[in-house]
Amino acid sequence: MRLNKNFHQLHSLREQEVRRRVFWACFLWDRLLASSLFKPCILIERNINVALPGTDVAFAYGEASRRLTLLTVGSFTGPPSDIGIGPYLIVTVHLWSNIADWHIGDNRLFDQMAPTDPQSEFHKRHTAMQAWISALPAWLQWSEQNYAIHKELSQERQFIILHLLRLSSMCVAHQAYLPHNNGPSMLLDTVDGAGLSLLHDDPALIAPCVANAMAAGEMVAWLIDNDPLAEQRLRSPWVGVALLSASAGLLWLQYNDSQQFNLSSGMAEKYLEYFDKLFECWKPAWNVASEWFQILKGMKILYRMAYLGEITGDTSQDEISPDELGASTDHEERQYYPRPGDGLPPMDTAAPLYTLLRENIASPIHQSIAQWHWIWLHLAGTWPRSFSDELVQSLALQDQEGLPGPLF
Repeated sequence: MRLNKNFHQLHSLREQEVRRRVFWACFLWDRLLASSLFKPCILIERNINVALPGTDVAFAYGEASRRLTLLTVGSFTGPPSDIGIGPYLIVTVHLWSNIADWHIGDNRLFDQMAPTDPQSEFHKRHTAMQAWISALPAWLQWSEQNYAIHKELSQERQFIILHLLRLSSMCVAHQAYLPHNNGPSMLLDTVDGAGLSLLHDDPALIAPCVANAMAAGEMVAWLIDNDPLAEQRLRSPWVGVALLSASAGLLWLQYNDSQQFNLSSGMAEKYLEYFDKLFECWKPAWNVASEWFQILKGMKILYRMAYLGEITGDTSQDEISPDELGASTDHEERQYYPRPGDGLPPMDTAAPLYTLLRENIASPIHQSIAQWHWIWLHLAGTWPRSFSDELVQSLALQDQEGLPGPLF
């Protein structure tokens, strides 16, 4: 597009703004696809020095750009009407995606610095987001009054996205440090790149994740309960990825000691029901909502498998036929819970719940009892062989024949 070049200057002010807006639209889609598909971003931050888009009023009048960039918008002290909410939302997306990129790369297993080390990438990226949040002007802080103002300006969706990304930014990477102290995981001696056990329990890392997840749930619940059009206003891909990140903290609260953080596991479950409701109502008009619904459902299934030994997950009649379930009772299903010493051969390398939760984002669990059995064997550390190339090829062949295949 040759922005910031002589060719760009040959266009009228309106055409220059159109070209900049096209670039920032590509930027937002690049960040969204990277976080949704677990892939690296294409547009590199250090190569971006394009002015952020102006307001619609300035565009209509063909006014010159104010030349605010990702690095300089935070120092803007003029009236809000001069730049609007758009530049602030773009910077929030940018900082959020930097944090999500850390999680996508599974950097916990490779980063040799502890997350609390000021020199670690984890710490630097979260510090940048926290500094940005603290610098937001008063008219962008979350409040019912500010929400009403942005609703009158038809900018309520941008306002909601900004704040859900703000809250989920403390969940999207922090979820990697939620310790899963369920039975199978306790048998593992897995450590990350910094030498910390995957069972490492650090309230300084857990508390921000679960507290912000609860705040995101509270915000969504308030919107749905108080705004008849909330389901429509919330319908955004950025809301979807933010809610999936927050779901990790809410599910962890359900199955762990929520009293330690003075939070209610019952409220966490209620907020997850709101998320389910949103994804469900979006499904008829929005295909991606079906994927989000399946991802969230897969997360719930994995938690029930790991903490309760329930291998069938949701057994509602509209999804699983009685023939699939067989004649076994709930009590008999729970007896399937494998334990050390029951005669089943151990895996060479067991998979912690942390790993399977990550894989579920990339490939949601399908409603197959056979596949759930396979996942549970893998989760409990009772798969008889390591995942060699030959085994992966064998499982792929089984999948073609209708048998359970791997998640990866």
